[in-house]
Amino acid sequence: LKQEQLTNLYRFIKSGASIEAVMELAG
Repeated sequence: LKQEQLTNLYRFIKSGASIEAVMELAG
């Protein structure tokens, strides 16, 4: 993953996104 993608995933997790949603975005 690119640093930008990691940052976006971190923000998603901190905002309370479900693991399922995060994994879907991560592919």
